[in-house]
Amino acid sequence: MKNKKLFFKFLSLIIAILLWFLAMGDINPTRTKEFLNIPVQYTGLKDGLIITKEGRKNIDIEVIGRRNEIADIHRSNFDIKVDLEDIGPGEHRIRLYDEDEFRFNNYQIVYNPEYIDLKIEKLIDKKFDIQVEINGNIKDGFDTDKISLSNKTCTVKGPESVINSISKVVAVLEGRSISSNKPIEKELIAVDKNGKIVKGIEMSVKSVSINIPFGDNNIAGIEPNIVGELAEGYKIESIEINPKNINLIKESSDIDDINTVYTENIDISGNTESFEKKVALLIPEGFKYSKDNTVNIKVNIKKTEEENRDDKIEEKLINMNISGSNFVNKADDIEIVNIDSINTNIDILVEGDKSKLETLDSSKLNLKLDLSSALESGEYTIPIIANIEDDSLKIKSIKPDSILVKIKREEMVEDRTN
Repeated sequence: MKNKKLFFKFLSLIIAILLWFLAMGDINPTRTKEFLNIPVQYTGLKDGLIITKEGRKNIDIEVIGRRNEIADIHRSNFDIKVDLEDIGPGEHRIRLYDEDEFRFNNYQIVYNPEYIDLKIEKLIDKKFDIQVEINGNIKDGFDTDKISLSNKTCTVKGPESVINSISKVVAVLEGRSISSNKPIEKELIAVDKNGKIVKGIEMSVKSVSINIPFGDNNIAGIEPNIVGELAEGYKIESIEINPKNINLIKESSDIDDINTVYTENIDISGNTESFEKKVALLIPEGFKYSKDNTVNIKVNIKKTEEENRDDKIEEKLINMNISGSNFVNKADDIEIVNIDSINTNIDILVEGDKSKLETLDSSKLNLKLDLSSALESGEYTIPIIANIEDDSLKIKSIKPDSILVKIKREEMVEDRTN
């Protein structure tokens, strides 16, 4: 009888416990709370290593527990870490965890995914010689065997497998875009053996300045620029030039040939004796002279005959107008937008034999205004140079001897296709 009573007491306890669980299930049921896109932090990666294949940056988390117990859990409560402190190079599968996971002991935490796959590599650097590649044909006259670079090498840093895939570091030029020997700035790229650009690297040199020399020749004559007047009773008998012609080197295939190079001013004012001197050449923009840009000029001066001079020698004033045809050595991209209106009429005083002066008119005079030094937009004072066809006649004066010219340099668009 006693055992029977104990059995019923135990049975009553079991039933009470079951009823309590049933009641709790109705009052405080088990629930699942989902948190999406929780960020994953990668920590502890050693110096000299880099993650080259990174797992997901965000994961989903499920928290399973009683409703009242998980009600106060929010996404800010999670701090998901991937600890790489003891991880070396290679491919790894690493379990995700919360930094303070023990605080969730009363709940079930489900990570989706639970593991993340990573690849870790060494960071290395490697030095490459910089190469220049020219696509298409380049114009004649350029010496591609003498290309010069502002930097000859480039050090590339990155993951070991990426650096080892690099075949070369190059600057690529389009042949048709190269028209002068002025430096060309080009970005450097690293490519693999298949010619594909390698990314995800650091380069010690981002771009390089490239110069390809142009060596086409242009032979031009020398024209001395004589200014001033000899002492009365004297004349220039002859002018000797050494050398008479010079071999210029053009710097660009776009520059036209020139026939004449002028000297600096040679002042003969008051001279009574022949003289010889070294004078500088006014080398136009876009040309180079392999020597020292000077020539020897000898001016032979002779005393004029005095008898019957007054009967034979007279002066004549010729009035001329400046026009566009009088300008020489004008660059193609230069436009003359204004000539000083006051000085467009030029008075040229010519001295010589009376009979020859009678037939002299402006058609036998040649005016030249050298624009070789006018390269940028602005105002320039240009000397007026006058030549006369008859050597026995002499130009005594040019008034005014210069004019003010305003020029404009047109913008030239160079086709550079990367």
